[in-house]
Amino acid sequence: MSFHVVIAAVSVVLQLGSFFPYFRDIARGTTKPHAFSWLVWGVLNVITFAAQITHGGGPGAWRTAFTGALLISVFIASLRGGERNIARADWISLAAAAVAMILWRLTNDALTAVLLVTATDVIGSFPTFRKSFHKPFDETALTFALSGFSFLLSIFALDQLSLITAFFPAAITLLDFALVAFLLLRRAQMRTPA
Repeated sequence: MSFHVVIAAVSVVLQLGSFFPYFRDIARGTTKPHAFSWLVWGVLNVITFAAQITHGGGPGAWRTAFTGALLISVFIASLRGGERNIARADWISLAAAAVAMILWRLTNDALTAVLLVTATDVIGSFPTFRKSFHKPFDETALTFALSGFSFLLSIFALDQLSLITAFFPAAITLLDFALVAFLLLRRAQMRTPA
């Protein structure tokens, strides 16, 4: 078994493990995912997987495909037990994500697609960050921390390391860690009397 396959398998297992606490917390009602973010993230992972696999991502792309399926599962779960406060900014974020996906389709260039998909993922994160500002205990920080580590590992599992194959997982690693830091900061602020 090659080094890339082993690292990819570890990345996928870590990602699966990261979602156990998330689904558990959704079932308990302590985590309330924002449907818009999870829909955007799921679709974008599927698109990124296609770009990675067609440009030599190899086993490093497995994690992206697997994550796409998990994210769409969270989106489905969020329709029943997710965040119900949908603000105008959330709709704007969803519309911007849709526009970016249309632009990606029109460009038909893999690097442009990856850059647009990454920008769209960041835009799609806005509803979760907005919700987390007000309700930082309604997200499972451990899931995002483990997901960030899993994405980081997936970069080392790529057969071909290029902007097309590595930019998205690198950016999402940073985004996941930023959300964890944001959640922990907001929780600390809410625990500290003003």
